[in-house]
Amino acid sequence: MTHSSQFQIHDRRISYRRLGQGSRKILFFHGFPGSSAQALPFQKYLDEFDLEVVCIDRPGYSQTVLGLIEPFEQATEDIFLLLNELKWKNFEAVSVSGGTPYLFSILKKYSSLVHRVSIISGLGPIAQPDFREILPSTSLLSLFLLPLTPEILFQWLTKKPKLIRLFLKPAPSDLAVLKKIENVKILETALHEAFMQNGVGPKQDAKAFLSPWTIDSRIYPNDFQIWHGQEDQIIPVKMAKKLAKTIPQAKLNIIPNEGHYSLAFNFIDNILKG
Repeated sequence: MTHSSQFQIHDRRISYRRLGQGSRKILFFHGFPGSSAQALPFQKYLDEFDLEVVCIDRPGYSQTVLGLIEPFEQATEDIFLLLNELKWKNFEAVSVSGGTPYLFSILKKYSSLVHRVSIISGLGPIAQPDFREILPSTSLLSLFLLPLTPEILFQWLTKKPKLIRLFLKPAPSDLAVLKKIENVKILETALHEAFMQNGVGPKQDAKAFLSPWTIDSRIYPNDFQIWHGQEDQIIPVKMAKKLAKTIPQAKLNIIPNEGHYSLAFNFIDNILKG
C-alpha cells in the first residue's frame, strides 16, 4: 500500500499521497473520518486515464499538523502551497463525502484553477436547515457528539473499526464492497490515519461541517458532475438532488444499487469518463 509523503510549511508538517505521473491532474478530497489513503482506488486507473492524483491529509489527520486559522481556510492554503510546489496550473477536483465542503472551499478561492468537478456521495452545507433536515439523525448526532468525545475512545475505535457502523449505517451494496480484503485494508488504513492524532482532525471537521458555508455557482466550472448512490443511507440521495438544484450547471448522476462506500470503489472508472 502506498504510504504518505510529507512537506513542510514553515514549522508545520503536511502529509499527502501522490499517485501516478500522468498529464491529467486530479486533486482528491478525502472523506470523514478518513485520510489520503482513500485516493488509493485510483491506482488501477493511473495508466488507462494518464493520471496524477494528489490528496492532502487535512489538518489533524494522519501526520498533518493543526494550523492556527479556521479549518476551511487552513486546508485550502495547505493545498494551494502543495500544488504550487508541484507546479500544477490547472486540475480537476474530486471529493468524496465529507471532503466536499473542502472542495467548495477551494472553488471559493481558486476556482480559476479548476476546470472540472466531480462530487461523490457529497455532504452539502448542513448549517442550512433545508440541507440539515436531509441528514439522518444518527449522522447528525455523531457530528454534534464528536467534538466532546474523549481521546481514549478514538484510540479504542481505531482497533475496532466495525463499531463506526453503529453511527454510519452501510447499505447492502456497501457490505458487499467490504467483503473484499483490499477494500477493507484501504478503509482501515484511512480510519487509522484519521485518528492518529487522537481525533483532533475529525473533531475539527465536525465543527466545520456544522458551521455556515455557502455555494456560489457563478464561479464554478461548467463541467460539474454530482454522483450519488441510490442506496446511500449515510448521506441520502436527497442531498445530491438538493445540491444539483443549487448549482444550475451541475449534472446529477444517481446510480442504482450503489451505496455510500460502494460508489467510490465501484464507479471510479465511470466517474473518470464523466
